[in-house]
Amino acid sequence: WNPEAIALGLREIRRARPDVIYVCARPFVSFYAGAVLKAMTGIPLVLDLRDPWSLLPHHDRATRAIARAQERPLFAYADKILINTRTSLQRYLDLYGPQIGGKLYCVPNAMSAYPAAQSELPGNFVVMHGGNLYRRSITPLLEAFDRFIRDRDLDDGQAQLRQVGRIDVDTFDPEVAQRLGPSFRIEAFVPFSDFQRYVQQAAVLVVLLGPEHWLRIPAKFYECLTSGRGVLFMGPSDHEVVTVIEDELGCGVGANAGDPDDLYRALCRLYDEVLPRLRKGGVGLDRLRAWHWESRIEEIEAVLFEVSGDLYR
Repeated sequence: WNPEAIALGLREIRRARPDVIYVCARPFVSFYAGAVLKAMTGIPLVLDLRDPWSLLPHHDRATRAIARAQERPLFAYADKILINTRTSLQRYLDLYGPQIGGKLYCVPNAMSAYPAAQSELPGNFVVMHGGNLYRRSITPLLEAFDRFIRDRDLDDGQAQLRQVGRIDVDTFDPEVAQRLGPSFRIEAFVPFSDFQRYVQQAAVLVVLLGPEHWLRIPAKFYECLTSGRGVLFMGPSDHEVVTVIEDELGCGVGANAGDPDDLYRALCRLYDEVLPRLRKGGVGLDRLRAWHWESRIEEIEAVLFEVSGDLYR
């Protein structure tokens, strides 16, 4: 693939005379093509790394070593490198040292649309997780929700926990589900065309983080922003999404996925603080603008213009 990509790249460079070579790809084949084109033409190279390939926790030691052996020279040769989370950027600084610090920029992914103006929150407290649960458990959330509705004396018409998607029976405790009764519902399969209807019925959307997303921002987070719903983020307390939803946007609460007490406190905060705030006016567009794709494009443009400016100095 690379020889043809390089030949086509050279043809395009001769035709368009670009100021920057910009490569956005899964590591690492396209990055090598970009590096070769820079070596042949002298045009600055910007690598856009959407996944921190060598940092992912599910890789074994050999896979990680191979990835870093490929990654290190590419990082050294590139003029700028775009990383999509602040956590990953810091990990790369810790891994490769300050010599690449001036090259790294954080440009996260973005939501595709602002929340719809007509997307009003329901009056009841419906908490929904959408998606199949493989090797992930919501039993701690069931325990927390059971305690929450008993303490608040809420029936299934006032509060409900919904799982839209399949459940991993190996990580599921049916006794807790039985205690909840009609306050817990499972929709094992919902066509995608119908899924938005379930989102509109929810007041809170759950993002349950798997280990593969500890260094990334999951796509469901952007879906939550677009929906205008409250967010219950179940993952590490130091994940940057927690900072975003609690401090920057004020639209959600983070909690430890395996701690029923922490999840109970999060449900209380959502019910008492977050949802009343969202019902009064939601998250202002001025706050959401930074997470819209148009703003992200501007951030990438700024990096490309900086690199092209270096070319002419």
